[in-house]
Parts: sequence; C-alpha cells; structure tokens
Amino acid sequence: IAWLTPERRARLHPWLGGAAKRALAVPLAIGGSDDHVHILIGLWPRLQLSAVVQDLKMHSSIWFRETFHLRGFAWQKGYAYFSVSASRITAVRRYIDNQEEHHRSIDFAAEMRSLFSAHGLDANPRDW
Repeated sequence: IAWLTPERRARLHPWLGGAAKRALAVPLAIGGSDDHVHILIGLWPRLQLSAVVQDLKMHSSIWFRETFHLRGFAWQKGYAYFSVSASRITAVRRYIDNQEEHHRSIDFAAEMRSLFSAHGLDANPRDW
C-alpha cells in the first residue's frame, strides 16, 4: 500500500520537522516518496539516535493514523541511518528533495541493498 501520497506527505513532512525539534534534534531536510521517508537531522552529542528515531516513529504513526483515519498504518520495525559529514549536507539535502524523481529509476529496496552493499553491510529487507 502506498500510504504516503503526495497530499499526505505535504502534511507529514512539516509535522516530522516539528517533532524532530520537540525531540531536540535539528531538522535539516525531510522528504521521501510513497513508501518511505528520509530525514536529515543534526543531533547534539548527548542525544541517542535510537531514542530520537523511536520517538519520531511512535508519535508520527499515531498522528498519521488519527489525521488521515488510517487504522492500519504503521512504520516498519527497522530503520537505516548514515552519518553525513558537514561537507556533504548540501548533496544529501538535494538527494532527499529529489526522492520522487530518483525512485522512478530505482525502487527503495534495490537502493537500500545497493547502499548496504557499498558499505560492506548485510542488507536484509526484514531489518528495515
């Protein structure tokens, strides 16, 4: 099911930015396509990424179900994260902003397998 229609993303992405701020993270870019979201955030050293992600996923799934009256919606259990050097932030923002066009040529699962493989990691779709 493509839960994240353009209309829903138009409301979800700003909401996620506010939620990231409430979690004391610094939202730098939020985007995605019909089946996933990318969030580029800055984290203070005292914050645990896993706690921020758990907070964002939990609260956004509740908000999404209530806002769009979609009882069956839930994020997948896993997630992937990558650190980004300051010199690459502009390129990553561009990548996030271009998700719809980008995923016309490669689907999300294939891209994840490619990213994991490029970094020498095992890519098991059940984990994300």
